[in-house]
Amino acid sequence: MSQESPTFDSKRLPWVVPPAFLPFWMAAIEWGWWRVFQDEGLSAGALAAAGLPSPTLVVAVATTGKLLGHVSEAAFYVLLWRARGTRLPFRRFFVWVVSASIADQFAFGLAAPYRSGGAPLWRVCLAGLHLATGTVFHESPVIRAGFGSLGLLTATRIAVTGAAQAQATGRSLAEGVGWTLLVWLVTRLAAMGGLDLLRGMSPLGG
Repeated sequence: MSQESPTFDSKRLPWVVPPAFLPFWMAAIEWGWWRVFQDEGLSAGALAAAGLPSPTLVVAVATTGKLLGHVSEAAFYVLLWRARGTRLPFRRFFVWVVSASIADQFAFGLAAPYRSGGAPLWRVCLAGLHLATGTVFHESPVIRAGFGSLGLLTATRIAVTGAAQAQATGRSLAEGVGWTLLVWLVTRLAAMGGLDLLRGMSPLGG
């Protein structure tokens, strides 16, 4: 006997765009990430100095990694809701996850001219606290890795991701956004711990 809820309807969550336009929509977003990684310092000179392959190859790997990250994120939430007795349609939700990442692309674009500091307050509020020169979010590599991206655009991505889950599962908006916020917080703490380990400082040590 199928364990699928009789009230489950995969169409409860609409496609972000009409299905006929999905390939173009997804390609445009991935192209946006390609441009982000190009602009994030993956220059030919820097790569050659580090003994790395061509910029095009590195950007391609980074863009593919971002896409696989979106696949993993969507799959994680599918498993999370399944463990809670509710179905989440993977394909439709995956498109929402990728689409929500547009907010991150805007954040990268706003931050790019101010990597060395001096960003106006409105850019800090939108693109993330890592632009706030003189604060721990800018000066501390660990805090920056964990919570430097915190800003209105990140909040928008979290809200969109949570709202999509709520609509797909029939649960409340507060529950959908709450789970998304919790997962985001855990991943940010994990990023901080991972950077500590890479820097040779165990997060469990003194």
